[in-house]
Amino acid sequence: MRAAVLGIVLLGACASSPDGRIPPHVPIAEPHPDSVESVLFLIGDAGMTLESYPAVTVQLQREVEWWSARLGRDSATAVIFLGDNVYPRGVHAPGDPEYPRDSAQLDDQVSVVRGPAATRYRTTAWFTAGNHDWAQSTTERGLRQLRYQEALLNRVRSRGPRVSLLPRAGDGGPHIVDVGRHLRVLFVDTAWWLLEISEEAKQKVIDGVEAAMRDRGQREIVIVAHHPLKSGSAHGGLISVWQTLGVEYLLSKSGAMLQDLNSIPYRALNTGLRGVFERAGPPLLFAGGHDHSLQVLEATDPTDPHFMIVSGAASKTSKVEWRPGMLFKESNPGYMRLVTWKNGIVQLFVTAAPDDAVDCGSRRGAGREECIENGLREFRTYYSLELRGRGR
Repeated sequence: MRAAVLGIVLLGACASSPDGRIPPHVPIAEPHPDSVESVLFLIGDAGMTLESYPAVTVQLQREVEWWSARLGRDSATAVIFLGDNVYPRGVHAPGDPEYPRDSAQLDDQVSVVRGPAATRYRTTAWFTAGNHDWAQSTTERGLRQLRYQEALLNRVRSRGPRVSLLPRAGDGGPHIVDVGRHLRVLFVDTAWWLLEISEEAKQKVIDGVEAAMRDRGQREIVIVAHHPLKSGSAHGGLISVWQTLGVEYLLSKSGAMLQDLNSIPYRALNTGLRGVFERAGPPLLFAGGHDHSLQVLEATDPTDPHFMIVSGAASKTSKVEWRPGMLFKESNPGYMRLVTWKNGIVQLFVTAAPDDAVDCGSRRGAGREECIENGLREFRTYYSLELRGRGR
């Protein structure tokens, strides 16, 4: 029954690469719920699932329900949406013709914590902002759009579902959430950082991250944001000069493309965070979305987090290329699950399905429902990894 609900088959071959640069995948076993303290789902760029991969949120809701019921404790299960929650320009003002569509997109994500077990055991969904939630615009217009999203989530929460925007609209963070006895999660709004011009405000974010890491006690640090720290896809700067006739490549390499990880503002954030990691020790995990793929990377530099993930494949997919430290890469729709044991072990599982199996957005009526049901049978665990073992 458990395997049927979760749809899990360990596919070790999915982590291999033709050139052999990605290490062979050695799957780990699913933990028994009695051993688990908390489960965090990490899913990014879900802002158009209804129009592309509606089965993704349906599958996620099933897994959230399963774990909420099996753990049977308040707040032991949570979902983190890693930004770009509403495409293409965030939530419009109530009364705008686009508002019903925006509300439906966000409600599709809220639905993952609306099940009976999730409701009973106070399962939470935390949303962080992406560049599309900021309307890809100036801070003034973008902040207005983001506040509409925050207000919508607040109204939803007043009716029961435990949902929040973290950090709050216009706050770069970090917002601190301690999960169980072993994890401290820091939410940082990297889209805010790229738009903010005040160096003083940015330094407060860096100082806040360092303070939160230094007083963590024995907890492992997980930093979540929209923009990843490293990526082997388009926003990571790994763009073929031949594919783009050189123009986008040169803009990316020069840092002129604001949303790329080598843009001037993001390089400043990277430098600031790495200074913190050098002084306070690196975090266990840095989780982002933004690039529409599923990636797992390990540290290759002393100031790297021990592990870095990209989980941005909820409603779009893009090509991934190898880069140093790459342990896994996949361009199919899906999400990730972070499992923390009661004894402190931390494990990562990647759930995905073939793109063509869940591409149901253009279908209507019974055909759409049949496509979703067929797609749900295709979800599998593509990759699994122990991030923190008994010896650490």
